[in-house]
Amino acid sequence: MGKRKAAAKEVIEEVEEVEEEVMEEDDEEEVDDEVEAQIENEIEEPSIAMGEELQLVKKGPKAFANSADDLLRKKKEIETGLPWAETLVVSVPKKVELERVDDDLNREAQFYDIALKGVQEGFNKLKELGVPVKRPNDYFAEMVKSDHHMQKIKAKLIHDKKEMDEKEKRKTDRKLKKFGKKVQAEVQQRRVKEKKSLIADMDKFRKQGIASDTLKADLGLESKTRSHAPKKSKKREMKDAKFGFGGKKRGMKRNSADSAADMSGFSRKSYKRVPAGIKKNSKTGGKRPGKAARQGKKR
Repeated sequence: MGKRKAAAKEVIEEVEEVEEEVMEEDDEEEVDDEVEAQIENEIEEPSIAMGEELQLVKKGPKAFANSADDLLRKKKEIETGLPWAETLVVSVPKKVELERVDDDLNREAQFYDIALKGVQEGFNKLKELGVPVKRPNDYFAEMVKSDHHMQKIKAKLIHDKKEMDEKEKRKTDRKLKKFGKKVQAEVQQRRVKEKKSLIADMDKFRKQGIASDTLKADLGLESKTRSHAPKKSKKREMKDAKFGFGGKKRGMKRNSADSAADMSGFSRKSYKRVPAGIKKNSKTGGKRPGKAARQGKKR
């Protein structure tokens, strides 16, 4: 019984809370409706009557004050009294001088010169104070960005570079393709022209027997006229000198009146010489033995 009462009490409380929320929403809606009505009335009934002029406050030109005393006072407030090595403040007395106000290039060049002189002066002061100005070779500092971030940047740069290379390669391939087509067409035209010229030379060679230089090279006629014979041996040269080669062979050894009268090959000494195998004071009187005698000696 007690549990039922508690549950009923909780349900009643929840219903009351919902009713309160609904009432608050209704109130807000009523307020919004009142604000909208007021705005509409203001639009319909302007605050400025017809014919009444709107008076605007006109401001004069802006005045620029160059108060040297205030500037010096602020300078003293900024000064901390720290040594120069802690502030690194460098002043260059050079002024910017321009002939024309809109000469931006000359102005930037003078800014560069002033900044360069200030850096040189500060560098020399640091050297005098013994402050190191160059990073040693074994100096390692923590990176501002993490390694993971730098790896992503590196991968992005590599990807961009790869894309650029591929674009350049495609562009080059297109140019080469166009050039290749042009060259291929020229080669085909040259081949057709050479073929026509060769056919004309062949017809001329068949009809007239005249071969052009190109036809000779194609048919190998030049190689036949050239002598590619191997080198002759001494024996072959002697036989050629003795018997000759090519041409007429019959009657080559027949004497003529000149050859019969020629005694240059005669030698008295060789004429008196006894043939080999025959003794000078033999019984035969120096004559050669007969065939039967010679065969009897062999037995």
